[in-house]
Amino acid sequence: MIRLFTFLLLIIPSISFSQGQTKDYIDWLSLEKAQEYSKKYNKNMLIYFYRSNCEFCEKMKLETLNDKNIINLINNNFFPVMLNGRTKDTLVFNDRVFGNQQPINHGSTFRHDLFFDLVKAVNGQYYWPSTVIISNNYETLMSIPGFQPKRNYTKLLRENK
Repeated sequence: MIRLFTFLLLIIPSISFSQGQTKDYIDWLSLEKAQEYSKKYNKNMLIYFYRSNCEFCEKMKLETLNDKNIINLINNNFFPVMLNGRTKDTLVFNDRVFGNQQPINHGSTFRHDLFFDLVKAVNGQYYWPSTVIISNNYETLMSIPGFQPKRNYTKLLRENK
């Protein structure tokens, strides 16, 4: 009986403490899961497009997307997806098939068609990274170009949660 009591004294505080904790990372989902959950739970998707060897993409990941407030904001208000905007993978979004028209043997320098379809150009230019907020009805609510410092990103995300 004493062992059971001791065990309960040790385990109950750790269970209740862990339930109040927030994650230290963004819960990235596949595009397929994000679409499924967005429809089911009537919640917006956040798609973060990056590219390999992009200085500003890495800076955004390290400085902005690692901020605890932004992590909580994203995890609690969106179904987040991280996609390489130059992937050669075929992606299905809103029952449409998207690909990358550049031949595989030419490397990975051409943007994916989904990136081109969702990201809005600014003065004719596309920026890396880019974040797009999508409604559960697949409407683009906001396209956020380039690196965003914590304060700007927080403000923009709060407008579209």
